[in-house]
Amino acid sequence: TKAVAKPKYTLGGTITGLHGGTVILQVNGANATPIRANGRFTFSIPILQGKNYAVSVKTHPKNQRCQITRGSGTMNKNKVTH
Repeated sequence: TKAVAKPKYTLGGTITGLHGGTVILQVNGANATPIRANGRFTFSIPILQGKNYAVSVKTHPKNQRCQITRGSGTMNKNKVTH
């Protein structure tokens, strides 16, 4: 029998309170994504359904500290945006 590949879904969120500069977010320690403005973003590499994910700040913007809210979970059958 042939194994059926699990689908992949996108993960993203919304940046608020960024006052200039660039924040670099990553998911599961990889897929570094620079963000330069407030608003929605999506990581470029999708995540397999059923896999855990954890978003973290790789690099904070100069003179700012960023905080992740609801940044971890298990990928379900839809894209995830927080």
